[in-house]
Amino acid sequence: MISNKHTLLILSILIILSKEILVFNEEILVLFSFVVFFSLSYNFVSGSISHELDLRSNKIKEEFDFY
Repeated sequence: MISNKHTLLILSILIILSKEILVFNEEILVLFSFVVFFSLSYNFVSGSISHELDLRSNKIKEEFDFY
C-alpha cells in the first residue's frame, strides 16, 4: 500500500502540474527520462557490476601474487 509520504508527493506533483508551475517541454522530459534510467540502472545493475568488479579484483590479486 502507498504510504503517506508517497501520497503527499503524488498530490504535490499533481497540484504543480495542474497550476502549470511546471510545464513539460523537451528538456523536462529528457531530464525525467535520464533520472528514471539512472535510478533503474542503479537499482538493477549495480549488483552485477559490483560482482564483476570483485571478480576482476580477485583475478588481479591472484596474478599479482603469482608474480
